[in-house]
Amino acid sequence: MDTLFTLHSHMRHLIFLLGAFAFIVSLVSFIRKAEFASWMKISIKVYVYVLTLQALVGIVQLIVRWDTFGDGLRHRLEHTALMVVVVGIAHMSGKYLRMPAPVGPRNTMFMMAATIVLVILGIALLPTGRALLGMG
Repeated sequence: MDTLFTLHSHMRHLIFLLGAFAFIVSLVSFIRKAEFASWMKISIKVYVYVLTLQALVGIVQLIVRWDTFGDGLRHRLEHTALMVVVVGIAHMSGKYLRMPAPVGPRNTMFMMAATIVLVILGIALLPTGRALLGMG
């Protein structure tokens, strides 16, 4: 079970990397007022799918380790609820990938920014979250 915890904990680096790339791709497309190229859509979808996989691993971990959290259970449930919202927002970006420029790229850019900010907030909700983010 420690492997599941380690995987979930370390995948945050990949999430931040893919999220930053998805945001930059959206920003560039918005600035150029251009439609998304197919590789841009794929990079955003990869971020959304990896984020979804991360959430599923987290939910499995929550279920399996439910009894071991003790007083930290409230923090874990808050983290889980916020991450479910993040996954929902990320999946809504698919609607905007199909919209014409500049509306589609702009809205996708806002969605990517929102998911990154909410992931950071969700990690900070955990008792050890600030240390994981390097905030203290």
